[in-house]
Amino acid sequence: MVAGLMGVACFLWVILGDLFAGFHDAAPLPEALEMLGPLLFQVGVLTLLIMMVIARPRRLPIWSPLMVLVGFLLFAANLDLIPIGALLILAGLRHLATAGQAALTPRHRTSRIRSDQWEAAVSRG
Repeated sequence: MVAGLMGVACFLWVILGDLFAGFHDAAPLPEALEMLGPLLFQVGVLTLLIMMVIARPRRLPIWSPLMVLVGFLLFAANLDLIPIGALLILAGLRHLATAGQAALTPRHRTSRIRSDQWEAAVSRG
């Protein structure tokens, strides 16, 4: 978990350095962290997704971390494949948005009592 958080910090540092040249010049990140930091972020994300697949009851489908992994691998393979990799990551993470909604809905059906059944139960009791 700590490695994943360190990866997030390094990943953001690299992005800020890419976006703002002044930031990169003022506070350069060591080259080792520039390469390993984003990798730690990716490993942290995949670890969390795998933990959600392994959990009982299963919170994500098994293919979700696989799609995210393939998306990350496409980033590393060729920068021209970023749009395809991003779509794969989006598809793999899509269930995180719907998993929260599913947790809010009841898992069991409550039986509805018809009004005549209710009246009979009340008159007996």
